[in-house]
Amino acid sequence: MTQISLKDFLKKYSNLSNNFIDDFYAIYNFNESSNNDFIIDLEIISKWLNTNKSKLMETLKRSYNLNIDYNVKIQKNNKQGSGGHTKKIILLTPDCFKRLCLLSKTKKAEEVRTYFLEL
Repeated sequence: MTQISLKDFLKKYSNLSNNFIDDFYAIYNFNESSNNDFIIDLEIISKWLNTNKSKLMETLKRSYNLNIDYNVKIQKNNKQGSGGHTKKIILLTPDCFKRLCLLSKTKKAEEVRTYFLEL
């Protein structure tokens, strides 16, 4: 008996578009990490959901716990002429990513909700 991956199963037997499934799995592969790892960049999520990063950050601060659901890393730019600027990198756990998508009111977030209903 041949086993089929969840991704392939969804493509074959669900009503979700293959593009959505590919995009979702590009952000987070269920088989590569635990739900407690900080691996999903808020920058990528905001672009994928087509929403403002600052709005997502407000939701994170209001509804989730720092260093449990998400963390903030400070990256210093040491390039000459940069003036020593720093950049905040906000990383989420896969579980927080899924919950944040479920709360979002974007069109892409509606596809996420449909995805979880299909499962």
